[in-house]
Amino acid sequence: MSVTISSEWQRVRMLAAAHQQYEGTRRSPKWFSRPADASPGTNTISQGSDTLADVETSAKKQTDQLGISLSTFQSNHEGQIVDRIQEARGHCDFVILNPGGLTHTSVTIRDALLGVQIPFIEVHVSNIHAREPWRNHSYFSDKAVAVICGLGVFGYTAAIDFIARKLDVQKGS
Repeated sequence: MSVTISSEWQRVRMLAAAHQQYEGTRRSPKWFSRPADASPGTNTISQGSDTLADVETSAKKQTDQLGISLSTFQSNHEGQIVDRIQEARGHCDFVILNPGGLTHTSVTIRDALLGVQIPFIEVHVSNIHAREPWRNHSYFSDKAVAVICGLGVFGYTAAIDFIARKLDVQKGS
């Protein structure tokens, strides 16, 4: 996800990677992918009953109230995520990223984020430090402005709120 300030309008772009191959159907997913421990064949997130569309609608409502224009993107393909990050250069002030299963493997996404020099927040629905030991390592955490994990889908709400406050401070409000 990224945030961009354009004149009086702020823009946020959310990016998410797939956690695993999807099972069943999805309802208009654009930036959030079902975690590995969600029930197969459902659209629900294991930490609650929100659908992907519910999470997106909530984020859109929150950003609208804050005067932030939200742009979202979800892909199973690392290269497509890198493309979106590179396209954000000069158009975006913040990225909110849920790298999913790529958290522990993607030097390419890390390099893209560092290359565009856009601050980013790493968000995980589950607490990656309470899972398998190999999931404790992230290629993003040491460069992220903030890392939010284990708060369920509220992590996105917290990230958007943090960005809004950070941008207000930068603008001198």
